[in-house]
Amino acid sequence: MPWPLRPSGPVLAGVFALWSTAFLWPQLSPALAVLPVGFGVGGWLLVRHVVAGALVVAMTQAAGLALGAPVENAAGLLPAICCLFFVGRRLPPAWGGCVLVGYVAVIAASGFGVSRALVGVLLFTGTWLVGQVVGEGAAVVQARRAVARDLELRDHEVTAAEVVDRERGRILSGSLDIVEQAVASMRADAEAAAQLLDPHLLDRVGSRGEAAIADLRRILGLLRAPVVAREPVLDEALLRFVTSDGPLPADVERRGAWRTDALLAVALAAVGLAEAVGHSLEPAATGLAAGVPLGLALWRTAPALAAMVCAVPMAVALAIDVPVPHGVVEMTTIAMLAWAAAGAATELSGLGPRALVILPAGVVVVLSAVGTWRSPTLSLVPVVVAAVAAVAVWTRRRTQHAESEADSRISRAQARLRSSVDDAMAAERLRIARELHDITSHAVGAMVLQARAARALAGRDPVAAHRAVDNALMAGDQAMKDLGELAEMLRDDLHRSDSEDLQGLVDRLGTTGLEIDLEGDLPEDPEIAFTVHRIVQEALANAARYAPGARVRVRLVEEPDRVSVLVQDGGGRHHAAAPSGTGFGLDGLVERVRLQGGQLSAGPEGRGFRVSAVLPTSPVPPVSGPIEATPMMTAPPPASDRTGQAGQTREVTRP
Repeated sequence: MPWPLRPSGPVLAGVFALWSTAFLWPQLSPALAVLPVGFGVGGWLLVRHVVAGALVVAMTQAAGLALGAPVENAAGLLPAICCLFFVGRRLPPAWGGCVLVGYVAVIAASGFGVSRALVGVLLFTGTWLVGQVVGEGAAVVQARRAVARDLELRDHEVTAAEVVDRERGRILSGSLDIVEQAVASMRADAEAAAQLLDPHLLDRVGSRGEAAIADLRRILGLLRAPVVAREPVLDEALLRFVTSDGPLPADVERRGAWRTDALLAVALAAVGLAEAVGHSLEPAATGLAAGVPLGLALWRTAPALAAMVCAVPMAVALAIDVPVPHGVVEMTTIAMLAWAAAGAATELSGLGPRALVILPAGVVVVLSAVGTWRSPTLSLVPVVVAAVAAVAVWTRRRTQHAESEADSRISRAQARLRSSVDDAMAAERLRIARELHDITSHAVGAMVLQARAARALAGRDPVAAHRAVDNALMAGDQAMKDLGELAEMLRDDLHRSDSEDLQGLVDRLGTTGLEIDLEGDLPEDPEIAFTVHRIVQEALANAARYAPGARVRVRLVEEPDRVSVLVQDGGGRHHAAAPSGTGFGLDGLVERVRLQGGQLSAGPEGRGFRVSAVLPTSPVPPVSGPIEATPMMTAPPPASDRTGQAGQTREVTRP
């Protein structure tokens, strides 16, 4: 709990009634007997109805003065202190200020001297401010606990899905626009060159294709880069709801602090000297009054020693029976010593060390109370001042501890939520990268190959050149269609079988010069069929890019518990300048197959290249843990070759 006193209404009522009865007993009359009852009712109401309780306590105080209760009687001191504390803790500053002004007006109208009136103002104002600090600290703790509770109860999967949806839209709006513009520009150039086979336009198709591949490589590299740790989706207004309180005196360990404290002690000593002169005290009393606050030069660095130094002039004054003023300076000194002692004690463990810090401050309080024993009210003032200061420090420490616990809960919940969000984001970015590569890289590569073929055939075989341009246009049309379907699929977060069947894929890539032998067909399961389609598409596209004119065997075998895929080429018949790839194609295949719980291997075989995969048809958990993103390749792989190893593949060089 952030503050120590949480009495119930009946308990507070009983304490107020017993306190006032004890101090009114010598003068108790039937008229004054109503005062303990009034204070008790006010205490009962304070716990739940602060305004009503404060009004009852104030009216009881006024009634006591009207009925002839002595002004200096301490019967109303404890109810007034508790009332101001509750008002400061529970009510806005404006309400509390009104109540405080009312009590100050009562003090001013009661005939106290200036020094005693200032002590009363200091005591009441300090109590009200302590209530304000405790209330603000409780509000901070409550807000932080609410944030922690919200984070702990939040469904991480739902939150991660919300972040993924928002991030997906941001990624698609940027990356798809770039790719669509590049494909549209290439198609426009190919269409313009279709009639006259303009070599300049055909060359521009190739150069734009290379630029598009470079842009795609950059986009895929960014998507595959490790997810940067980000702040979780939280209510920032609540997280920033923090207290502006400064450190406690016991926390301050800055260089030169003693200089500031020494100046404060000298200033208070000067005020005490003026106070003693105002009372026309003898020189000995004046000197002792000025010496009381000098120990405050050590109140933050050595609280126990500071209290001992302050106690010496007070003890000497009592020993030689010299009256010293018990005014604002002495009460301020007591408040600061109690604050420092309580703060230092909370940092220590064990009764002995705590007693060594607290006892010197307690001695100062006792010496001040003994010096004013002739007036019961004044003798209680130093005790109440010390208690208020100690409670202020104690409650602030408890509040800080509660804040620390709430912050720890928030940090743990944030870490769990951040982990869920980052894992989901990494998986989504890899998924987008795979789909974007499979559609764009193949289409752009096919358009570049066909444009270069048309450029080479334009002089000797115009018919074949026109056919190559038509194939480039078909590839562009298919790419634009697939990009639109990709955006819809990713936004809907649904798997789909490819719009182009396997035979259509073979026929389209056969126009690049490959001789493809297809055995088997896609399995019925849509997710497995989608993965198989992508494997064949990537393998054939790589063959067209790096082994033009090769004979390729595509073999699909569906068994009761698995589907086997084999794509093998025998090497290119001729060498041609192939467009560079993105460097992420085979990495994407590895990720797809792992997500299905299968295995993939790719590597050279003879003069050619072989890609094989095995996918289970029964549900098999994928490889545990998130798939690590591949670092972005800073340069395209050599266009001539590809190699790979089982289970870890990459487009690199071909022997």
